[in-house]
Amino acid sequence: MKTIIRAIVIAAIPFGAIAQQPPEQQGPHHHHGPSPEAIAACQGKDAGAPCSFSHHDRTVQGTCFTPSSDKPLACRPPKPPAGAPKPQ
Repeated sequence: MKTIIRAIVIAAIPFGAIAQQPPEQQGPHHHHGPSPEAIAACQGKDAGAPCSFSHHDRTVQGTCFTPSSDKPLACRPPKPPAGAPKPQ
């Protein structure tokens, strides 16, 4: 019985290590925060200014926004893409 439990614990270790990786190490589909293009679209602009940038072969139009002063100003579309976290 101890052998079976030990085998289960050892087999589970890699999965726990993967789940606890920082977002930048989780792979290409785990993006958090604005894209570099969205940040560049608001370079030199004020919050609330209109902006646009290209993303996946389409033009995104929005408004320059930052959730707090320690975050970069970025172009935010009026409706976030499906599956995107809601702003707080």
